[in-house]
Amino acid sequence: MIKCDAACSVCSAEPSREKALMRVPGVCNGGDDDDDDNEIVSHILEEKINVSLDPDTAHPNLILSEDRRRVTWEEKPRDLPDDPQRFVSLPCVLGQQVISSGRRYWEVEVGDIGAWDLGICRDNVMRKGRVFLKPQDGFWAIRLYNNEYWALTSPETQLTPKKHPARVCIFLEYEDRRISFYNMTDKFHIHTFNQCLFYGSLRPFFRLWSADSGHLTICPVSETAQPDDDPHRVPTPVLGTSYNLPD
Repeated sequence: MIKCDAACSVCSAEPSREKALMRVPGVCNGGDDDDDDNEIVSHILEEKINVSLDPDTAHPNLILSEDRRRVTWEEKPRDLPDDPQRFVSLPCVLGQQVISSGRRYWEVEVGDIGAWDLGICRDNVMRKGRVFLKPQDGFWAIRLYNNEYWALTSPETQLTPKKHPARVCIFLEYEDRRISFYNMTDKFHIHTFNQCLFYGSLRPFFRLWSADSGHLTICPVSETAQPDDDPHRVPTPVLGTSYNLPD
């Protein structure tokens, strides 16, 4: 188990009622020694963003729903105008939102489809020619392919989630140069990229592989408003120490 020190920013967050308990293996838990790798840690709620898909970036084989929250593979490519923002080499699409600061998260329904990539990328990544999905080229993503999960590091890192995630949470901490992925099916941590070299604006990143991929659906922000708060702001996960929440 990884232990933190007194200066750990993860564990310095103040307690709050608005926490979601999530099981995160091998992360700091206030410096307490614990033999159980699956410690329960709290996630402080901050800001979930309302992500929509950018049609100008969508590969010709990808079809977006009218509300731009769902992407589906279409076997026959569409005849689209040339656009420098559009992915041509790989069937990818980006989120409309540009992120350059703060903590942000969004969730994606992946269901039981067999192949996908999810994550973030720099706004200025290559869309044409030979595109490599790795941090050195501005992509931080995880992949499901052939029933295997991978972090797209260089070289790739195989992941072993306990359960197939039907919904994935992507959590970006820009100033901390960190992006984490969570399985919202069993509330377990999947993978974290640390010390990321973001270099400017970032955008949510999505990829499908073929007609067998099915579709990816971005989950809408909860309609439930917090008192004296914007109705579109809901809690965002941030790792911290675990607490027993009052009823």
